[in-house]
Amino acid sequence: KFSIIVLIFVLIEQIQSSDLFSNPIAISRIVKEEKLFFQSLYDISQDNPIYFNLLNKYLNKNTLESLIGTQSQEKNEDEAYGIEGLVANPLHVFSLFYRILILLPIISKELNEIKKEPGIPQETKDFLDSPQIKDISQDDLVGVTFALIRIQQAYELDPYDMAMGRLGTRQTNARLSAEELYEIVKILYYGSDRTYYSSGIEYALAITWLEGVIRLSFEDDLQDVFIEEIKTLLLEIQDEHDKHFQEPWTGQSLLQYPNEEFFVQRFNGNRDMTSKEMRKLEKETVNKFSNQRSPWGRDFFSICRGEEQKWAKRASSSSSDQRCYVKHFSNPFLLLQPAKIEILNENPTLVQIHDVVPFSWIDKIKELSINKIVRAQVAADEGNKKSYDRTQSNAWLQNSEYPNLPKISKYFEKVTHLSISKLFNDGSMVESETYQIGVYSPGGVYLPHMDTFNTDNELVNYENEFIGNRIATLMLYLSNVDGGGTAFTELGKVAYPKMGSSVFWFNLFSDGEIDTHLTHGACPTMYGIKWVSNKWIRSYGQIFDRPCDLQKSQRMKLF
Repeated sequence: KFSIIVLIFVLIEQIQSSDLFSNPIAISRIVKEEKLFFQSLYDISQDNPIYFNLLNKYLNKNTLESLIGTQSQEKNEDEAYGIEGLVANPLHVFSLFYRILILLPIISKELNEIKKEPGIPQETKDFLDSPQIKDISQDDLVGVTFALIRIQQAYELDPYDMAMGRLGTRQTNARLSAEELYEIVKILYYGSDRTYYSSGIEYALAITWLEGVIRLSFEDDLQDVFIEEIKTLLLEIQDEHDKHFQEPWTGQSLLQYPNEEFFVQRFNGNRDMTSKEMRKLEKETVNKFSNQRSPWGRDFFSICRGEEQKWAKRASSSSSDQRCYVKHFSNPFLLLQPAKIEILNENPTLVQIHDVVPFSWIDKIKELSINKIVRAQVAADEGNKKSYDRTQSNAWLQNSEYPNLPKISKYFEKVTHLSISKLFNDGSMVESETYQIGVYSPGGVYLPHMDTFNTDNELVNYENEFIGNRIATLMLYLSNVDGGGTAFTELGKVAYPKMGSSVFWFNLFSDGEIDTHLTHGACPTMYGIKWVSNKWIRSYGQIFDRPCDLQKSQRMKLF
């Protein structure tokens, strides 16, 4: 599943130092470096209590076991061990940045003294002096924190279950401590980037994570000082939460957090309430206002979960109960490799085409892209910029770099009846853009958007003037992950990642106008590293294959 990533670790020589949290390639380098550090320090700690005490300050037992591979795989058969498994797990990624930013400074003085002693492994010294480790910033910790928050919200996970290594149906070997969960609460409350949450939902979310802190505190028998600190912060967050939702005309609270007595009982050690009751209370609280106040909205996340949308039938129509076809479109080229088409939505057209790209080709595409990966940007009035709406890293791959890319384009020309592969004399694309390779860390997201250029300013430039708008999108899934689907928010449909498959849709009506029903977003990846490739097909090259319709708002069909 992650075999190509092992090769990636060897190939990468340069990575971007900024926005490390959104770049799984960069994270893999940090994990590899830290693992060498742990192993070297662990080896010499067996005979020296000083080194052993330092390790205990930096790691809890579960973290140490998972990082140096001493835990039996039979205990967690689903967990991928090694570097690729650590990078694929958002809990491990959070712990990585937490250790380096919060715990490493605490023991740095002792570690620097150790460096001077004879017999200290070189890996220990290299880690302490590493420019890559020094490049990690508080922004990275905030970024991985909100990756966990997105996963929690999108898939309705319980923070305590997440702390125990459970991500949906997957049980992993990761564990978060009470102190780590407490750091999440503080980031939500004190350091919350209002780009993520600007309307008060962060307070309710902080309380749900604080409940996880409480449970772990009792289980780990932490000091009373820590418990009192939690109590104080709980009351403070509740007060801020209620003030935020006060009706300005009456001074009355619009949303009083209903669980105060419940939390007080838990503080006092009352364990009578079941986990099921706790989750129900938490869910009721957050759902009361998350639809209105979350930047993503309730529908986006519920679509990501695959929940049926009652309103969706109004936006979509279907004349047949048949959902899957094997078609060759009377094309001799497709007789030996017919298209395996799954209809996700009939009108407008939304299909998933299975078993398109061989796994060996996918491995090569990743290998060629890996040194080019940088943080993705979005278009804005002031120019392209990085955005928390899109926590993706990407690269562009030219046809000349891999001879099988034109073969993929030729195949889809036969299936879609669109012109895709023609080039200008200089090698640039006429009928479509070059393949964009995108990679998402766990928790990575791209909020609902259209692929088209929506303003005259975007369309009027040298390139677009000659090739037109994006008439259609072809998206290839290059990995298997948990979660990470593509949600179509106006249709109430979701396409699930399946390695080697592709999703196809038209962005324009046949008269060239934009069809906003194809608004879509990338759901948070719950577990795994999500690789995709986008091929945007331009409109002017379709003048003969898909001529403009004289009637307005007519949708194009695949078959």
